[in-house]
Order: sequence, then structure tokens, then C-alpha cells
Amino acid sequence: MLPADELVVVHHDDTVRRFTDVTYTLGRTGLRVRAADGREWVFPSHEVLTTHVRLAHRIGRRRDQDLAA
Repeated sequence: MLPADELVVVHHDDTVRRFTDVTYTLGRTGLRVRAADGREWVFPSHEVLTTHVRLAHRIGRRRDQDLAA
């Protein structure tokens, strides 16, 4: 599962769900999202229009490494 500081899921009916500090898997069968406290959501692929992921902690780390170089 991949980490996400913020995961935004846009459904085909234009509803939007936001998750913070989760891990997720996106595949042909759909999207599976797991929170740190163990809660889990599963969305079949025909319900998900698109996803957007933000990895703030990774971006910050890379920026700090570039400045040090």
C-alpha cells in the first residue's frame, strides 16, 4: 500500500471524499483506503472517476535535500 498525506477521491456522481494520513491501493478492481486506526474503505473501480494524492512530507524532505546539496 502507498502512503498519502492527503487522498482526494472524485466519484462519477461528482461527490468528493478527502482522507488524511492514509495508505491506499489503486488497481483494476478499485481503490482500497486504510487509515492508521484500522478503518478501511473500498470503492469499486466503476465508482471512482479520479484520485489526487499529496505527499507533503516527501516533498519537504526532497526540497531540504536539494538545498543542502
